[in-house]
Amino acid sequence: MSRARRYVGSRGNRAFILCSASIMACLMLVLSACGSHLGGLGQGPAPTSTPPAQVQKCGTVHTLHSQIVPADQKTARQAEQCFWQAFQRCQPATLTYAENGLDAGTVNTFTLKSAGGKCAISDGVQHYIVPRAPGNTTTYTCSDVKLQADGLYVFSCGNMGTIIVPMPKS
Repeated sequence: MSRARRYVGSRGNRAFILCSASIMACLMLVLSACGSHLGGLGQGPAPTSTPPAQVQKCGTVHTLHSQIVPADQKTARQAEQCFWQAFQRCQPATLTYAENGLDAGTVNTFTLKSAGGKCAISDGVQHYIVPRAPGNTTTYTCSDVKLQADGLYVFSCGNMGTIIVPMPKS
């Protein structure tokens, strides 16, 4: 048997490891007990962090240059319903609306978040001309969202005005 193997397997070594583990366990117990009585010294409970609100990504609605209705009707309907429901509950959410022309287009990214007890709506707008990628984003504050039979209306978004994300026909 090698010397290293005898050393690892010796009784003295096991006793040392067990003793060290016991001491560590006792120290952890004592320290946690001390910490639990801090509230009695006039201090409030330890602050806890709240997890950031998770943003629901409702999806993307695409329209093509020759069609007024969304390219993928089932996905579009689900995305618009998702965003509308998030707005009604004022839950953080995003919806992307890509309006594609023959050689140019606009990408609107609508965002919901709660701000001061109200639901804040913004529209990040990017324009593009083929073959270039979309340009810088300009963000506008919008005033309201309504789901109508013909689409999702996002009202008063700065220079963009009211944007209608078309609703697919049933």
